[in-house]
Amino acid sequence: MPAPLTPTAVTRLRRDLCDLPELLVYAELAALPGHSREGSVVGEQTCPVAPLLAAIADWAEHAGKASPARPGETSGHQGPPLGTIDQQIRLLRATVTWAAQQEWAVDYAAAVRRTVRQLSPLATRHHGSRRALVVPTE
Repeated sequence: MPAPLTPTAVTRLRRDLCDLPELLVYAELAALPGHSREGSVVGEQTCPVAPLLAAIADWAEHAGKASPARPGETSGHQGPPLGTIDQQIRLLRATVTWAAQQEWAVDYAAAVRRTVRQLSPLATRHHGSRRALVVPTE
């Protein structure tokens, strides 16, 4: 069985999972028609979000089925993860310690890291650094 993630790798995995919701918003914004750095029209998505959402749902489904709710028990969740992508990411963040001890932890952390790296350029696309997102309130 491979060694669990190092404390540094666990910290990076936690940080990456915390960044995912915001990065997904930037990816969605970048995919809007006419959204580009120089004002030119962009006809296609730069970063396809649907496969990333499917991967996150798969990770959450696995974590929801297999991670222990209490010692000796499983979470009891059956089927696909319920709720929003934010709820799925919260589940992943809540199960980091457990996931870091699994034989597939290194592959999982690498997949999350690849996703963050794929999304990160979209967050800095227009201004060279992440900009604050303006959220309308009613």
